[in-house]
Amino acid sequence: MKVTFCKYRKMLYTGNLPACISWACGKANEKNLLIPIYVVRAGEKEARLIYEVCKKGIRPIYKDHYVKILKGARWEAL
Repeated sequence: MKVTFCKYRKMLYTGNLPACISWACGKANEKNLLIPIYVVRAGEKEARLIYEVCKKGIRPIYKDHYVKILKGARWEAL
């Protein structure tokens, strides 16, 4: 099972992919930021970057770019 989440200010916002994209678009337009969207499988310590959302639009990431999940980050459902 995969989990999709957005990262913003040491908080991880989780939901399905359309919910993450719509939340990230709203936040990016509001504050002019770049918000990454990741996907991770249960039990793994690294998440894969799949989209970057900014004020100009949504950019899919085709290359494998992995990041470690933050320790102590708070998870919040969308």
